[in-house]
Amino acid sequence: MSTPLPNVSVGRFSSAVPPTVTSPPPIEAGVASRDDLPYVLCVDDDERLLAGLVLRLRRSFSVVTASSATEALSHLRFSRPFAVVISDMRMPNVDGATFLSAMRKVSPETTRLLLTGEADVRSAIAAVNDGEIFRFLQKPVETPFLIQTLNECVARHEAMVNERIGTEQALRTITELLAIPLGLQTPALAAEATRIRRMIVEVAESACKQEGWLAELASVLLHVALSTVPLELSARWRSRGKLTVDERRKIGAAVQQLIVILQPVTKAGAVCDALLSITPTESRDSHWRVSPTAGAVMRLLTLVMRFDAELLQGQSPTAAISTLRRDANAEDLPIVHALAKLRAESCQSGTILSEVQLGQRIVSDVRLSNGVLFLPGGHDVTPATLEKIRGGGAEVQQRLVYAVSAPV
Repeated sequence: MSTPLPNVSVGRFSSAVPPTVTSPPPIEAGVASRDDLPYVLCVDDDERLLAGLVLRLRRSFSVVTASSATEALSHLRFSRPFAVVISDMRMPNVDGATFLSAMRKVSPETTRLLLTGEADVRSAIAAVNDGEIFRFLQKPVETPFLIQTLNECVARHEAMVNERIGTEQALRTITELLAIPLGLQTPALAAEATRIRRMIVEVAESACKQEGWLAELASVLLHVALSTVPLELSARWRSRGKLTVDERRKIGAAVQQLIVILQPVTKAGAVCDALLSITPTESRDSHWRVSPTAGAVMRLLTLVMRFDAELLQGQSPTAAISTLRRDANAEDLPIVHALAKLRAESCQSGTILSEVQLGQRIVSDVRLSNGVLFLPGGHDVTPATLEKIRGGGAEVQQRLVYAVSAPV
C-alpha cells in the first residue's frame, strides 16, 4: 500500500482472513442491542459480513445493521443517536463515501468510518481528506484493532456532543439574560416573545428537535431587536403589514446590530442566518416564504412567525394552517404538520370568552346561536369588550374561543 496522503488516519491492516460464519445467526430487525453500550451502525450489502461484524462487536457495542444506504438512513428514527457508523466502500446504487457524506448532514455528531478494499484506497484517502470521514480501514481488519478504532470514534462522538451541550447551555443562558431587560422595558413585546418562544419549543419537539434551541434563541434576539424600534412599527411588521423603505431600514439596522455581536460566537451562524432571512426587505414584506434551501433554524423561526402573523390578522388557526400548507415546500411540511397538531390541541382546550383579557385579540368570529355576529375575528379586547361579554349571558360567556396577545 502506498504512503497515505497528509491528514489521513489509516488503520493497521491484517493479512489474516476474517473468520467465516458458516451459519450466521438471525439478527432481529437488524439490531443486536444493549442500551448501556455505544450504538454503532454497520452498513454493507453483504449479509454474511454484517453477521460477522455483529459477532465481533456485540460484547463492546450495541450493533445496528443495514444492508443499504436507504435502510441505514431509516434507522436514524431511533430515539438514541448513533455514536459511529461503519460503511463498506462498495455498495449497490451508492458508494460508501457518498453515503457517509449524506450521513454527516443528517447526523453530524456521528463519527464516520469507512471499510475499503485494496482497489478503493485512493478513493478512501480522498474522502478522508475532504473532511467527510474520520478514518478508513482496509479490509480485512483484526478484531482488537477494529474495537480500538471504534472506541476512538466513540470518544470523538462524545467530545462533539459535550461541546454542543456546553455551547447550547451558554446560549440558553444568554437567551434568559436577554429576556429580562426585554420584560422590564416593553412588557407587551416580552409577552409576545414568550409566546413565540414557547410555540417554537413545542413545534421543534416533534419537527426538528436538535435545532429547536437555536430557533428559540433567534426568536428572543429578534424581539430584543424589535424593542429598539417604535412599538407601532414592530407591531405592524409582526402582523405582516406594509412598511415604507425607511421603516424596513430601521428594523434591518436593529437586527444587524445583534448579528454583529453574535457572529464570533461558536455555532451561532444558523441563528444569524435565520435573523437575516426574516429581516424585512421589499420582496419579503408580503409573503414571508422560506427558501427550499433554508436550514432548519431559519425555517422554524419564519414559519412560526408567519403562522402568528396570520392569527394577528384575524385568521382562524385552521385557516392559518391552510395558508401555510398551500405555500409550503416539502421541507416545510414537518413544521406545518407540527403547528397544525399544536394548534388543534390548543383549540380543543380553548379559552372561554368570559376569561379573555385586556390586550388579547380574538382570532375568529364569535356568533350567537341565531347566527348574529357578536364579535368579529381580529377584534382587540378593550374594557368595552369585557362589558359586552358580561352582558351577553351564559351562552356567550361560555363560548370557546382562540385568543392571542394583540400587537402593541
